[in-house]
Amino acid sequence: MKARDSLIVFVFSFNRGRFLLNCIKSIDSFLDGFEVVIVDDESTDKDTQNVLAAVSKRHRVLKNDGVGEYEEKTGGLAGSMNMAMAYAAERGYEYALFIQDDMQLVRPVLNEDFSNISSYFDKIINTIQLSSTFVRKLSSGDFLNKYDIRDSASAYIRIEGSERGKSNFSATGVFSVSRFHRLFGRFEVGEAKNSAKAISLGLTCGRSIYPFMCWLPYPSSFRGKKKNLKHRFFEHFGRSGFYPIKQMSDTEVETFLRRNPSYIPVMEEFLYSPSSPRHDVWSTGGGEYNFLGYGGALSKLFLAAKSTKKLMRDLGL
Repeated sequence: MKARDSLIVFVFSFNRGRFLLNCIKSIDSFLDGFEVVIVDDESTDKDTQNVLAAVSKRHRVLKNDGVGEYEEKTGGLAGSMNMAMAYAAERGYEYALFIQDDMQLVRPVLNEDFSNISSYFDKIINTIQLSSTFVRKLSSGDFLNKYDIRDSASAYIRIEGSERGKSNFSATGVFSVSRFHRLFGRFEVGEAKNSAKAISLGLTCGRSIYPFMCWLPYPSSFRGKKKNLKHRFFEHFGRSGFYPIKQMSDTEVETFLRRNPSYIPVMEEFLYSPSSPRHDVWSTGGGEYNFLGYGGALSKLFLAAKSTKKLMRDLGL
């Protein structure tokens, strides 16, 4: 079982101490015994620094200082990811699991999960990654028109010709370290650029039929490591905050793993966050996404204003 024997876990962190601690606790619960490395993007928040100091007693913490090979102008995620891949390759790991601090594992990662990961990479040769997160309800409507499982028993595979925007890349999930260096080289800044690069290289991004981790609903977030006034406005009225997900019970896990693959793993249908401001629809992007996802009178006015502005622009007014 290659994936179990040669997997390293990377957690990407910046200024969200409670989120980071929740993420690490879920990994310690469900992936105990694996090497875990936190790659921190020079967090300045005191609470986050305290969490990093505490978890460093059990796990290694790497600092991306944003200079040299890992320098970026818009925040350090791509640089941190390149740092992680270099670390994994130097130590001979075949697989790297990427998870961000506003995510968590929601169930145990079982032997069959590792078998599915190995099988996916054995069968799908034009890929460097497998997304292992649940699907948002808002993205599930035409999901099966864009993915199929003809080439894999463990993943939904993007149908050729349906790739566009950010759809052919994910900054989280399981990566093949050797294929990444051989076929992709390095991460670019932004999911859209990485998706376009993957498409140009003829690479596909599969999505696990049996995901084991998920983004937290309505998280607080940053844009380029900053929060301007507009972002703060959206976060306040979008009820952004820290809303952990309840871990799945043994019965829920068994039912989930035995379901028909045509039943898409929609996060709102299989998972529960007791304190989330909404349970029927989750926003996972932060900022404006939370504001629109939460809804209410203000968001409706905002959407109406955006529609009016677009109409005026289209009319040349």
